[in-house]
Amino acid sequence: MRSNLGFILNRVGMNLEESGSDVTLRWQTVAGGTVDPVTGATVGGTRTAQTQTVKGFVHFVQIAQSGQRIFNEFEVGDCIVDLDPAVTLEGRDGLFFEIDGQRWVPKQFSDKLGKSWDVVAKGQRLFRSALLRKAT
Repeated sequence: MRSNLGFILNRVGMNLEESGSDVTLRWQTVAGGTVDPVTGATVGGTRTAQTQTVKGFVHFVQIAQSGQRIFNEFEVGDCIVDLDPAVTLEGRDGLFFEIDGQRWVPKQFSDKLGKSWDVVAKGQRLFRSALLRKAT
């Protein structure tokens, strides 16, 4: 059976680049120091600010309930960002997102939502999605 997956993946990347909004990821790396055995925090290390600007499709949650509500994680005012699947989010200490001058932080969500969320075709992720809330 013939597949258009290569074409689709190419189009997703082109659409993000042409029509996506700038999303700046900011986090810190720590060099040196020691790990506190009680808190797990690195003590005495040198922190360095890191940034990466990527393109993403940004969605704002306007209505958190209509009919039967399946996932409680979504609240009015939250933000959903669809990024290129190659964007790394894990392991970035203090990660936050800047979108149109506003600061957003990752919001925890259930495994059930995570398993139903991203678009996958023939084992390939088309987007990398993140649920965000306004930083306080």
